[in-house]
Amino acid sequence: MRLLLGALALAGCERPAPVAPAPAPVVPPPAPPPRADTPLELPEQAVLVGRWQKPSTLLRQVQAWAGGDLSLELLLRGRIARPSRPVDLDAPLEFLALWDGNVAQPGLHWALSLPLLAEAGSAGGARDWPAPRDVPSPLGLSCAETPALGPVPLRLVCTSSGTALAQLLPIATRALPLAELGAGELSLRVHARPLRAIDDGTLRARTTYWLSSAFGLELLSRKGEAELASLAQLLSDELRNLADDFDGTTLELSLRGTEQRVELSLVAPRAAVRSELLQLLLGTGSAGIAPTDFWQLRYESDRAAYLWGWSAQPLARLRAPLAALLGSMLDFRGLPDRLTAQGRNLVERMPLPQSPIVLASGRLPPRREGRGAAPAPWLGELGWGAYAFAGNFAEYDAWAEQLSEAFDDPVLASQLSRLVRSAGGERWVPRRIERRPPAVGRLPRGSFTLEVSFDEPAPATSVAKEPAETPAPGALPEPPAAAAAQKRAGPPTLFVLCVPEAGGVKLAWGADEHFLAGVVAPVTAKTAPNTLAARAGLGALNQQRTLAGGFSSLAALSGTSGTAWPGFALLPGLALLSGILSPAGAQPLTLPGAFEQAPHRGESPILYQLTRGAERSALTLSASFGRDTWEDLLFLIARRAP
Repeated sequence: MRLLLGALALAGCERPAPVAPAPAPVVPPPAPPPRADTPLELPEQAVLVGRWQKPSTLLRQVQAWAGGDLSLELLLRGRIARPSRPVDLDAPLEFLALWDGNVAQPGLHWALSLPLLAEAGSAGGARDWPAPRDVPSPLGLSCAETPALGPVPLRLVCTSSGTALAQLLPIATRALPLAELGAGELSLRVHARPLRAIDDGTLRARTTYWLSSAFGLELLSRKGEAELASLAQLLSDELRNLADDFDGTTLELSLRGTEQRVELSLVAPRAAVRSELLQLLLGTGSAGIAPTDFWQLRYESDRAAYLWGWSAQPLARLRAPLAALLGSMLDFRGLPDRLTAQGRNLVERMPLPQSPIVLASGRLPPRREGRGAAPAPWLGELGWGAYAFAGNFAEYDAWAEQLSEAFDDPVLASQLSRLVRSAGGERWVPRRIERRPPAVGRLPRGSFTLEVSFDEPAPATSVAKEPAETPAPGALPEPPAAAAAQKRAGPPTLFVLCVPEAGGVKLAWGADEHFLAGVVAPVTAKTAPNTLAARAGLGALNQQRTLAGGFSSLAALSGTSGTAWPGFALLPGLALLSGILSPAGAQPLTLPGAFEQAPHRGESPILYQLTRGAERSALTLSASFGRDTWEDLLFLIARRAP
């Protein structure tokens, strides 16, 4: 018993077992710095990014077809910038555009990133570049060469301004070379993220600022505010819908070796056609073969197109808000109700073309003897344009009469001129608009001419011309008599001929009324050599069913003939929108031209067409470049390269 009590006493006196201390927290080792070749996401503001994987592959193939030296290196150094090292055409060329969300001046900032060759024997190729180094640009761009991460150690980055260069230089040398864009030879990606991230109120504020600055409205106290807000809402919705329709768009390139052609395709895989722009172009989505009138247009056209499923409804929906805004502006200026209503009617009753729409445009021929003075140079550079479309000719006749009456009233004309001056500049302010019978006979009964004269622009506002070509050895200077013959008498004048035809209208514009009369003459007077049907290379286009299609040319795209932007002749309303959204005083960027001496004069057709997939979702805009086009391009590069 005593033993048992002793054991219990010992057990009661035993010290409790010590509690084990909590384990010390494990501190993970520091993460290694990111590798230089780690892919990075593109910035949230990225709207458009593109990459040309290996330009030398395409250039070698084209050189084999054309039998010349397509030195893109000389073109890039002669026209874009002049870095200290050659451009590496075996490495990717890249491009990106970012949305700038500044409410006061919203817009896009873009950058072009070119790879440069490393010095022979250099390990890193860019060790002697501790900081970006400025590079001169013949185009006046802001350029710098700087070290880059990724597959190329040194890059040349060019953009529109020093501010944009400072913003985009780190992105163009870090994120873009490493971001995944696609496996194709050419990769292009459109992103709608930036617009989706902007709330409705902010986007409306930005578009309102755009509209008010474009139309010269410093806003009319409180008048016109509701009308401007309604128009801004329409434009805001259009920007969102357009971005969604083109979100995820890709660019593809294919070589047709047997046909010696290069084809480019721009594919919008999820185009739901929400935007007014696509509804305008596609209409009901119907497809068809080019109308007969397409092939009866003049052979001298530098480009042509047709819109088979065109729908005017998106433009018609803009007439009411634009008319309401114009009425408020005229009322604010103190115009009587009669003149305010007259101004509104010009917008509300403006006739719109119906499909199919056929277009041709080109250069004006030299002025013949006995046809009066030469046109103003800036009007002559516009060339000529012609349309054929379905519609009621009486509506166009009545509207032209209303337009001339509006400019006959000095009070209303002065206010309309102020709007034209704000949107298009001093040069395009009409001094007089007269509707009269054509000065040329043999046109259908009821035809009329709308003669629009302008004030002579001051020398300071004239468009700067490129330096004249060096005269060829042995060339004689222009005789004084020939120079005197070019002097004009009277103000610069633009002529618009409007001619009725069965179920539709023909309309042509240019600075030479006699030439325009031949453009809109009845088709029975045209012969095959004077029509597009006789033009080589267009047969395939005639046989394909497309939503829209046609051709352009290097000469047309360079701005040496017709307008600098082909869409100006095809869609005047879109050209006006482009001009509104362009910086004040900006001129179209045109390429230098020496096409008069080129093998094919820059006039070889570049076919383009807009098609839609069987599932009515994917849209494809494709263009085909043939051997003749590449030969002219080789000539242009060889002539202009330093």
